Amino acid sequence: MNRPIPGCFLLATPLLSGSWFQDKVILLAEHSEQSSYGFAMNHSARIPIDEVFSGFKSKERKPFRFFFGGPVQEDMVQVLEVGRSQFPDSPELMPGVWLRQITDEEPVPILDLFTEPTTRIILGYSGWAAGQLESEIDRGCWELVFPDPAEILSHSRDEIFASPAEFKRQFALP
Repeated sequence: MNRPIPGCFLLATPLLSGSWFQDKVILLAEHSEQSSYGFAMNHSARIPIDEVFSGFKSKERKPFRFFFGGPVQEDMVQVLEVGRSQFPDSPELMPGVWLRQITDEEPVPILDLFTEPTTRIILGYSGWAAGQLESEIDRGCWELVFPDPAEILSHSRDEIFASPAEFKRQFALP
């Protein structure tokens, strides 16, 4: 049986119907014996930017797309970037993919982040305690797939992540 590793994608199975994870495609960012966390790649909404970045002042209340990474710490803002990072000290999560947690005090090139079609502004995350994710996989709640994350994330933000089935179809996964 395949085991979870950072960079794999978790595809929700029908066993998760009725839960927050129903029809979710999760990018697993970290996995260890202590815990695991990742981000839903197919749950988003358009929200006025000043509702997320409190210090941002704009005459225009145009909504921007934000992704809901999971049900944990939904007020946490993270930036997932592909190809290059606009933050010089962002950690490279996996080859070609950077992740940066944004703090309230930090100056952020907010509007620049929304111009890159592959950059995702993520609110919250999905997390599992020690052994929890493996248990869910063993019960058949998640299907694991292992395409190259940088390749997958370099595509458009929306269509490929519509559902686990569409994700598999787009990337010709078995």
